[in-house]
Amino acid sequence: MLLVVSGLALDTLCAEGDTCIGALVRRGEIRPFLLRDAATLEAAGLADLIESLGLVFPRH
Repeated sequence: MLLVVSGLALDTLCAEGDTCIGALVRRGEIRPFLLRDAATLEAAGLADLIESLGLVFPRH
């Protein structure tokens, strides 16, 4: 997973810690790029992380 973080998001993360990541993702201040498909991430045990960030995967 690659996270692209805006300056505002970085300042917020430094001030509030990682509990605000989900909200920042939903506001577009952090843009996650997943370099694997959902099934691979779920098999690796990352389903909870994906859900906590509010990410949605299209099922093709």
